[in-house]
Amino acid sequence: MKTIIFTTVICGIASLGGCTSNDPKERAADAIESNASAQASEIKATAAQRAEVLQNQSSQLATEADKAGGYQGQTLNVRADALKKESHIVKAQASAQADAVKAAGDAQAKAIRSQ
Repeated sequence: MKTIIFTTVICGIASLGGCTSNDPKERAADAIESNASAQASEIKATAAQRAEVLQNQSSQLATEADKAGGYQGQTLNVRADALKKESHIVKAQASAQADAVKAAGDAQAKAIRSQ
C-alpha cells in the first residue's frame, strides 16, 4: 500500500512538471510512461508480498522439520526449500513482468512522440 501511495505522489509531482508543455502528444506520452511505471511498481509490490508469505511458510516448515526429525523432518525440509525457491521465482518473474510493462509503456510513448 505504501508503494501505491508513493507511486501516486511521484506521478503527481511528475505530472506537475509536465504542465509546462501544452503539446497534447507530449502529455499523452508522459501519462503512458507514468501509468506504466505505476503498474510496474504495483506488480513488484504484489510479488514482494506474495514472496514474503512463501518465505514465512518456508520458515514455519523448517521449524516443524527440526522438531519432527527423521523422515518426516526430511520431507518437511524439502517442502520448506521448495517454498523458499518459489519465493525467489515469484520475485524474478515479477521483475521481468514489471520491466516488460515499463518497456511497453516507453515504446508507446516514443511512438506517440515520433508522430
